[in-house]
Amino acid sequence: MVLFSACRKQMHNYTEPCLVQTANPDKATYSSSEFTRIDYNNKHCGLLPLSKKHKWIYLDSIFEVGVFARVKTDTLQFSTTWQTQADGLIWWQPTKNVGLPELCFSNDSAIISLQVRLFSSPRVMDARKEIFISAIDSIRFLSSFVDEAAIATEKMNKTISTSLGHFTDCIFLEKFSPGYRKDQVYLKPGVGVVKYYYMEADGTTPGIPLQRISTLVKYIFE
Repeated sequence: MVLFSACRKQMHNYTEPCLVQTANPDKATYSSSEFTRIDYNNKHCGLLPLSKKHKWIYLDSIFEVGVFARVKTDTLQFSTTWQTQADGLIWWQPTKNVGLPELCFSNDSAIISLQVRLFSSPRVMDARKEIFISAIDSIRFLSSFVDEAAIATEKMNKTISTSLGHFTDCIFLEKFSPGYRKDQVYLKPGVGVVKYYYMEADGTTPGIPLQRISTLVKYIFE
């Protein structure tokens, strides 16, 4: 693991009110005709605060065949939004992979993904809870990497330290598909993903070597 300590804590508070999300579309099903891209500019409160104006800056440690190679910075935003017409919910598309679904809806206790059901005709999209606050310390459930089934294990009240300081009461999520891929996500409710470990088989070495560590170094909520 490579640690960096040069970055200092920087963030901004909300300057505009956000809309509290209370819907729970877990296990909902939508047809492709109900799903459209829209220009949406409101802000949402929730387990993951969502707005086109919000930015999360990450320091990425890149590994090649499991060996550290270089470091770069990258930015997560949710610049594209979609709407399911049946219920009027807004789904947010991230610009960077830090272990979040490719399409997100977030209420105060869960982040819910929207995925195309394989081999469906006409196309069907299924909603499923991916990261959520659990009543118990750990829980094991079926998940997916879109094209591969996975087993996910979630643990509550974890602590992670970064250059921004100590983040307590985080959700830790590990998704694992044997011989294919493993993700580890530390998410601080109300902030977002603080640290993300991405591991994927590269076809040249046994096991699932580490490919990237993304560490949050700055976030801007406007």
